[in-house]
Amino acid sequence: MIRSPFYTLSLLILTGAVLVGCATVIPPEYESTEKGKVLSGPILALAGDGDMLIAANPDGIYTSMEGGEWVGLEVPGLPSQGRVSTLAVRGGEICVGTAGEGLYILRNGTWEVRTARYGGLPDDNVLSLAYDGADEGLPGSSLWVGTADGIAVRRMNTWSLHRPGEGWLVDLAGKSTGDTEKTYLGPGYELGTRGQDARYFKPPVTAIGVGPDRVVFGNGSSRIAVVGPFGAATINFKGNVKIISLLVDEAAIWAGTTGGLVWGGLYGVAEGTPWPAHRNIVRWTGRLFGARNSQPYQYRWHLVGYSTAMVPSLAMIDDSLWVAYGEYDDSQQLVQTEERGKDLKPIIDVRRFVGINEYIARKDPLVYESYGKNVGISGNPTVVLPQPDRGKLWVGTTKGLYRLER
Repeated sequence: MIRSPFYTLSLLILTGAVLVGCATVIPPEYESTEKGKVLSGPILALAGDGDMLIAANPDGIYTSMEGGEWVGLEVPGLPSQGRVSTLAVRGGEICVGTAGEGLYILRNGTWEVRTARYGGLPDDNVLSLAYDGADEGLPGSSLWVGTADGIAVRRMNTWSLHRPGEGWLVDLAGKSTGDTEKTYLGPGYELGTRGQDARYFKPPVTAIGVGPDRVVFGNGSSRIAVVGPFGAATINFKGNVKIISLLVDEAAIWAGTTGGLVWGGLYGVAEGTPWPAHRNIVRWTGRLFGARNSQPYQYRWHLVGYSTAMVPSLAMIDDSLWVAYGEYDDSQQLVQTEERGKDLKPIIDVRRFVGINEYIARKDPLVYESYGKNVGISGNPTVVLPQPDRGKLWVGTTKGLYRLER
C-alpha cells in the first residue's frame, strides 16, 4: 500500500506524541531458549558470580558451571531445602541463608555453619546477604549478613555481630573521617545522638546493597540506613512498605519495595528526576549519626513510574536497569492513590529499562522491554540475574527458573 508523505508525517508526529506522553515499550532484546524452564518453581533464591550459578527451590539447591547442567548441592545438616531464604556467591565461595537454620558457607570444599546458638549470628533467620566489591562497601569488609535481629559481618576472616544497642550503626561505620567541626544539615535531616540509631533503624534487615564508600540496609518498616566511613544516616519513608531489594551506585540508591521501585538521587551527582517528574515524590525524614554533614546522604526520593507492584530483585547492567515486578498489594504504598494514576494497574513482569540514567537526567518518559508471557515466562517474578558476558538472563518466578538469551 502506498502512503502519502502527509500520512507518513502525521504518523511520525503521533508517534512522537506517544513517546513524550508516557513510558514506551519496545521489543525485547532477549528471547526464550529451546529448553525454556530449566528448574521447577517456586524459585526461592538465585545468585551468580562469573560462570558459577546457584539456585534454590523447595526441592533442593542446584549449581551450574559455565552454562552446563544444573547439579544438586547437598548441604550437610540442613533439615529442609525449602528453608533457603537467600543465596550469595563470590570467588567460588557459596553462602546459603536460611529461615530459622542459620547460615551455611561452602569454601574450599568445607562447610561452615553459623547459628545464634554458638554466637555465630544475631539469630538464625537470615534475610539478606551481600559481598563487598573491589571498590565498594567499607574498608576491610567482605561479607554482610542481615537477619531478623541484627547484622553479622565478616571482615578479613573475622566475624562481628551487631544488634540495636550493641554496636549498631555508629559502630558499624567506625570513626568518621569527615570534618566533625562544621555542621551542615540539608533539607529533611536532623542530628541524632549516640544510642538513638537503634530507635530510628531496627531489624529485621530485609535487604543489603553495597556501593562506593557505603553499605545500605533496608528493613520491614519503610526505613533505610546508609553506613560509610563518614558516619551513618537513617531515612524514614512516610508510607507502609517493606524494603526487599537494594542497588547502590555512586549517584543513586535504588530501593525495591512492596509498593514499587524507589529512586534516591544524590544531590550534586544524580541529574534529573524519574518519570513522571511532576508526581510520585516520596516523603521522608532523616537523621545523622557519627557525622554532622548530611551531604554524603542527601538523596531525593521518587517512585519510578506508576507501578506499585512489589520489587523483589534489581540489577544494573550497562546503564540498563532490570526490575522484577512481583505481586501487588494495595495496602503497601508510598504515595497517595490519586498520585499513582488510577488508570494504570501494575503489570507483573520483568522489565529492562534501557539507558535509564539518561532518561532520568532528561526527565523523559522511560523506555523499557517487558519479559513475561510474551517470552514464555510464567508465574510472578521472584529474582532476576543477568549474565552480560554470556548474553544471558535468568528469571526466577513462582513457576520456575527460565533462561533467556540475546
